[in-house]
Amino acid sequence: MKTTNQIQAPADSSAIQLKDRRQRARVQVQLPCRVRRGPGQSASRCQWHETENMSRTGLLIRWPDQDADQPKIGHRLLVEVQLPENPVFGQRWLRYTAKVVHVRKSAKQYLVALAATRISQAGGRKEQMHAPQQSKSIH
Repeated sequence: MKTTNQIQAPADSSAIQLKDRRQRARVQVQLPCRVRRGPGQSASRCQWHETENMSRTGLLIRWPDQDADQPKIGHRLLVEVQLPENPVFGQRWLRYTAKVVHVRKSAKQYLVALAATRISQAGGRKEQMHAPQQSKSIH
């Protein structure tokens, strides 16, 4: 005779919390990143966003609400994260070939979760990938 374990839900269903299914530790880091819809899209048509957090298997990106071209679950993206410049090695980038696995709307932005299918490094003194110019304000 087989027995099954049954879990009784509390009467107040709002008290149920889902377990976080992520298996890798996330690093909370805000870095500029360049997003392309695929390897065929030119660098001039890329969009600049900012990471919210990163792990060895994926990343979370902030995506402005006013952008009409929101990614959908299943879209494949090429994301190049600009790492802080190193005085010895120069500017380095992490390149993620990734698939959109979750999109969540929050205030004035979307949070787009990506699962990496491939991660590689780029950059150094020989390779230049131009970041958007940041305006410096004097206070």
